[in-house]
Amino acid sequence: MYRRPLILGWCLFALWARLLTLLDSNSSPAPWIMFQIIEDHKARAGAPPPSGEEYQHATANFVRTFNDHPPLKAPIIGVYTEAPKWVWRISIVFTIFVVPPAPAVEELEFQKTLETDFGLKQESRKSGLEVQTPGLQLRRRRKWPCCCG
Repeated sequence: MYRRPLILGWCLFALWARLLTLLDSNSSPAPWIMFQIIEDHKARAGAPPPSGEEYQHATANFVRTFNDHPPLKAPIIGVYTEAPKWVWRISIVFTIFVVPPAPAVEELEFQKTLETDFGLKQESRKSGLEVQTPGLQLRRRRKWPCCCG
């Protein structure tokens, strides 16, 4: 039931990571624009939108401080472009170890009923009676002997 989406998701992740490793500081705007369009589409589909704008502006301001020192600016840009590539490459390696055993994942049946009774005491607002629901019992939290309270 969920093996195929699991495998497909990891394969798409590996493909995405591979495409990102192709980018560098000399890449044309076309790939960057396509990645932004895909990111925007993912955000509209329910995935959380990327939240790196502050980081992007801070990084750009930092790199601009070296405009008067080109010999220093080039290695800094190199680090900023090569470091993410290593993260993406390592992500691809993780995918290589996750996808092959995925078909062996045991399929579990999803719960079809919703259980909202967790054994908490509830007071009836109308009559003021205390109702004990079956299930888990509440326990007092243990106080730690250290400074944690």
